Amino acid sequence: WYEAWEQVIHVSRAGLQATLLICDRQTGKVYVNFDLTVKQLIREVHCLIRLGFPIPAEARSVHTQRKAYLAYAEELHFMLDRYYTLIAKICPLHCGVIIPLVNKLNVAINPGLVQLTWTSLNISGYIKGVDVVLLEVEMVVARVNGILRHRIESSTLQMKHISFVCMSDDLRQPAASPPSPSIPELLAQQQKH
Repeated sequence: WYEAWEQVIHVSRAGLQATLLICDRQTGKVYVNFDLTVKQLIREVHCLIRLGFPIPAEARSVHTQRKAYLAYAEELHFMLDRYYTLIAKICPLHCGVIIPLVNKLNVAINPGLVQLTWTSLNISGYIKGVDVVLLEVEMVVARVNGILRHRIESSTLQMKHISFVCMSDDLRQPAASPPSPSIPELLAQQQKH
């Protein structure tokens, strides 16, 4: 079993050459692309070390970097959760204002889809860069939503109860259909109120 395991280490290690993120072509949703065989290799090496087996250099290097790989995977999951939570908060009416910022965010995320692999040296810099742009877009979306909720919607609710034109009782009576008041009469009536 051990000899067979030694021969397939390179297959598991090949998962580290995959890009950090992957996009589902059908839904367009982005996922963390951390190969489960790498996780399995990390667990197996850990157990084999405890049992006293000699570990090949390829597998030992993966085991040595295990904390970094797992931390990067966790940070990328968190980053994507924030991204999709943010996208869900964007009101369709404000897309025109926010689309340039979302495009900026997508540009920041793009290297994880096409360029960076799990063996890249600048993964933490990439995650920090996306985090900065995410924070910027989150602040703008929060401000826009706050303006919408606290200023526009509340003003609209207040305006709903305001009477802009006051009609006297005799003008509201449809019984005999009196002639419509002339503009000077209507203006004089409004000035009284």
